[in-house]
Amino acid sequence: MILGNIVPPVIFNSSLKDIIENLKVYKDGEWFSIKIIETDIFPYKTEAFSYTDDDLIKITIIKDYEKYFSRKRKNWTLFHEFCHICLGHVFLNLNLSSKQRWYLDKEANKLVREFLMPESLVKASIFKGEEVNPLKIKYFSSLFNISNEAAKNTLIEYGFLDKNEYRCLFFPEILECISLHDWKKCIKSKTPHKKCVKKASEKNFDYIFPIFYRYQ
Repeated sequence: MILGNIVPPVIFNSSLKDIIENLKVYKDGEWFSIKIIETDIFPYKTEAFSYTDDDLIKITIIKDYEKYFSRKRKNWTLFHEFCHICLGHVFLNLNLSSKQRWYLDKEANKLVREFLMPESLVKASIFKGEEVNPLKIKYFSSLFNISNEAAKNTLIEYGFLDKNEYRCLFFPEILECISLHDWKKCIKSKTPHKKCVKKASEKNFDYIFPIFYRYQ
């Protein structure tokens, strides 16, 4: 397959919010509408969650989401909540353990990946013997309209990328590289990024450069 002919499986000509809110869910003889609600009141470290309220399924998301995160991340987050609905998770008991919730999130993310970044299209985009480096991850992020982080995690889940690839050159035990641009700057300057130094100092780590010889 020619790379130029690869088309993402889900293209949103309308907003994802409009698409989701125009769908209905049928469950046990009842129809449920879907409503997306923005709010300032959120549990710690939560970006969105979904639940039922009578005959309505509500997806609650951080108000002004794109002030804090990218549009690509918002697409993934909304689709993640939509996949919870598709999988019937919103109809389960709310009093779930953290381990059970973790499993449901993993299941929803698996469905999101299959919708937004199918393994077959990823495989067709990688030449035989080609290295999946930060530039390639950025390419997938642009192609499938998802964040770099989501693209990287998907490539790891599909087995195209090792989880420990592109660790920070100076603090590989604790940090990943901030970006391809910063990764190149660190190689050129032989000096760690100030953000990395700050993070490492908080963890009482002294920096080393154990793999620099690979890039000389």
